[in-house]
Amino acid sequence: MDNDLWNRLTNEEIDEDNARRLRRKRNDAFRRKLIIEDMEKSRHRHLLYSVCAAMLAWTYAGIQYLR
Repeated sequence: MDNDLWNRLTNEEIDEDNARRLRRKRNDAFRRKLIIEDMEKSRHRHLLYSVCAAMLAWTYAGIQYLR
């Protein structure tokens, strides 16, 4: 095998490895972004549940007080 062909094959393998590494890095970043968004949605949901529970408690207490 001559050196030119060998270098070309090696460069193609290196390019494929770099592309694979770059794809993996992008996928990891996207996955992290999704996890962070899910955490924020979950936090907002729990906050909403807390506010609704407080409103129900105040309403129930108000009704009991007016009886």
